[in-house]
Amino acid sequence: MVLASRGEFYRAGWYIFFAGVLDALDGRVARLSRTGTRFGAELDSLVDIVSFGVAPAFLIYQLEFATGGQAEWIFCYFYVMAAAIRLARFNITQAGRAKRYFIGPAVARRRHDARDILSVHDHGVVSARVSGSFRVTT
Repeated sequence: MVLASRGEFYRAGWYIFFAGVLDALDGRVARLSRTGTRFGAELDSLVDIVSFGVAPAFLIYQLEFATGGQAEWIFCYFYVMAAAIRLARFNITQAGRAKRYFIGPAVARRRHDARDILSVHDHGVVSARVSGSFRVTT
């Protein structure tokens, strides 16, 4: 988020992608070493919201909406809320079960969106792709 606020959008996008890689590893390491705790699971959920909800939304806000009107932040807010609701639904459906396999689109699945957020071209032309559903070009 710091990089996005400094205008380093390309690097910020890569850090979000790297967070996805680390997120894929942390649960596996905890299960393999049998060191997983309830606190660790809750902390992982909080980190997922920040890494795959708040950080991509802030990046897109800085990239596309910061120069817009007064209410442009609302688009990014809805993305964060959808990510939080999606994660809460995932956590509720998995409550009391061993998380051996993936069910539903949890927030961490959105790391693929983070991978696709930015592609920076020559001459300052920036393309942003969010969720594969639309393309914004400036």
